[in-house]
Amino acid sequence: MSGQTEGVKKRSRGKAAARPTTALTFKSEEEREKILARIEQVRLAQRAEGSFDCFGTAAQGYCDQGGCLYHAECMSVSALAALPFP
Repeated sequence: MSGQTEGVKKRSRGKAAARPTTALTFKSEEEREKILARIEQVRLAQRAEGSFDCFGTAAQGYCDQGGCLYHAECMSVSALAALPFP
């Protein structure tokens, strides 16, 4: 084993694995509740107009409803809605 590889192993022993970080996080439970309320508000509007009530469900970053009035907001909200809340 090379000295460089051995040094890396020594430094990593006994340390907890780092949790992956994302740019999207919730600052509080209140912020999460506001986002969930907005999702429900838009879904109600979508149902009322006879559209798919899919707002906030594009967790994989894809939506085929490009003509939707809420498309841009939906894409950002979907990414947040998919995050686990610690």
